[in-house]
Amino acid sequence: MLIGFLQRFQTRTGRGRGLWTGLTDKAAEGTFEWEDGTAFDPEGYTNWAEGVLEERQGGLRDCVFMKKDDGWQWNIQKCETRRERNAFICKAPKAPVPSEC
Repeated sequence: MLIGFLQRFQTRTGRGRGLWTGLTDKAAEGTFEWEDGTAFDPEGYTNWAEGVLEERQGGLRDCVFMKKDDGWQWNIQKCETRRERNAFICKAPKAPVPSEC
């Protein structure tokens, strides 16, 4: 379901080469947080691009993104690149379902 949404989003907007997830380890290398400060355990997520957590390049890459060419797997790149080439996705509260129609 998420992959379908991402494919439609990128096709319709034509924006960027990928999507920034809102996840970074800028504050402390290897300690990931969402943009709102919520902690994230990278070991608990399994759809990382191969070798990405091991090939960190000394902290030069801090922003997590995904793109179609990588099968929507998560990768890490420089945060500056995120702003130039990638669209972004945001978390929003779920709309309430009316109790009566």
